[in-house]
Amino acid sequence: MLEENMQRRNLTIYEEAQGFQMMMDFGETESSIAAKTGFTKKTIRHRLNIAKLD
Repeated sequence: MLEENMQRRNLTIYEEAQGFQMMMDFGETESSIAAKTGFTKKTIRHRLNIAKLD
């Protein structure tokens, strides 16, 4: 379900960042997230950095 939500087009960058972080917390890798969502690994890394910000 989380993967499907990550593919929605109306998510903000911060919402994407939170979703990617949740996927990482559940044991996914950048490569597996990229394969499941269609985002590039570079985009995923950038979003994960955003998730670390307050």
